[in-house]
Amino acid sequence: MTYSQIVKAIATSNLSTEQLENINTLVVDTINSNRVTSDNITKASLKIGMTVQVADRSCLNTDFKIIKINKTKVVVSDSRNRSLNVPISLLVF
Repeated sequence: MTYSQIVKAIATSNLSTEQLENINTLVVDTINSNRVTSDNITKASLKIGMTVQVADRSCLNTDFKIIKINKTKVVVSDSRNRSLNVPISLLVF
């Protein structure tokens, strides 16, 4: 099914609130699972000392070096030795 077919099917159905909540839970769980998988793939390719950028307005065009790799975040440092604790999902390399 395509996205538009799913939206149309939900809009035209007579689902109860409980059924819609179950669909919502399934969608949220799928999104979270995809994010975890993506973060794990990214994390596996990270190395201490690697140069990365952070996808955030306050850090545009700034290179950072990875100092420490934690479970869900990475500690990075810029050329002025300013350290940031950044979620893995915001890293660009």
